[in-house]
Amino acid sequence: MVLETGTEVNRFCPEHVQDKLIVKRNRRTGFMFLGCPRWPECEHTEMIPEAFKMRDAGQTELFDEN
Repeated sequence: MVLETGTEVNRFCPEHVQDKLIVKRNRRTGFMFLGCPRWPECEHTEMIPEAFKMRDAGQTELFDEN
C-alpha cells in the first residue's frame, strides 16, 4: 500500500459500511488522514494507523506471520 491521496485502505466507514476509507490530505496543513469517500455527505475521519505508516515505509517484517 502506498499512502497517497485517494488510496483506498482496508478499513470501512462506520456510517457507510460498504465504503472503504480513503487517504485524504488537509489542504492547509498537509496532514494526511483517512476519510469516507462520501464527503461532504459523511464527515467521518480517522488518523492513519501507525501500522499502515510502517508498512508504507517498508517495515513489513514486523507484520509477517512466519
